[in-house]
Amino acid sequence: MTEADRRAVRRWKQANPKAIREDVIKWFDQEFHYKIGQQTVSTTLSTKYDYLDYDTRNGR
Repeated sequence: MTEADRRAVRRWKQANPKAIREDVIKWFDQEFHYKIGQQTVSTTLSTKYDYLDYDTRNGR
């Protein structure tokens, strides 16, 4: 999973705060046409990747 993919997941979850992991997985598969697991979602949404929310290299 690329950082761009992780950033997309984090942004989508921020826009959909009531979504559960299964919702994120379904959205990701529809958007990117490949499946990710619950652990990937949990890791992506963890504080480990907080820096993606503030990465200025991609216009934010």
